[in-house]
Amino acid sequence: MSNAIQSFAVIYNNPFIFGPLFPSFYKSLGEKQKGILLSYLVLPLVLYPASLKFLVNAKSTSSVMTMVGKPGKRDRLYGLEERIAEYQELTNISIQHEIDIGMLSIDKNLSVSANSFRSTKSLGFSDYQKAASRLGYLFAPFDAPTIYRILGVKKL
Repeated sequence: MSNAIQSFAVIYNNPFIFGPLFPSFYKSLGEKQKGILLSYLVLPLVLYPASLKFLVNAKSTSSVMTMVGKPGKRDRLYGLEERIAEYQELTNISIQHEIDIGMLSIDKNLSVSANSFRSTKSLGFSDYQKAASRLGYLFAPFDAPTIYRILGVKKL
C-alpha cells in the first residue's frame, strides 16, 4: 500500500510539470544578484491554495506587503517554512531540468535569467503559471534577503 502512495506522490510532484513555472517567474522577476534563492519560494507560494488565489487575482497595485496581509489574517503564510522544506528537493530537480533543456541559465553571482518561455496551458496549469509570473512582479523591487525577511522565513 505504501508503494501505491509513494507512486502517487511521484506522479503528483513531477519536475517536468512544475519546471515551466520557474522561467515564467524569472522572466517577470528580472535578473537579481543571488536570485536563485528566490526559487525556493515559488512552489510553496504558487501551489498553496490561499496564496494561489491572491496571486491569480493580484492587481498592478498589489505588493509583497499586501500578499503578506494584515496581522491576524496571514493565512497565506502559515507553514511557509515547512512548505519550503517540503518542496526543496522538487525545486532543485525542476531548476536543474530547466537549466539542462536551456530554459534557464545561472551566472557567477547566482542570478537567474529565463532564456525562453514555454506554456503549460495545455496541461491545465494556466493559473499556476499566471501566479508564478505575478509572484515575480511582486518580488521584483526587492532583493532576496529582504523578501525572506518580509515573509518571516528565518532559515532555508
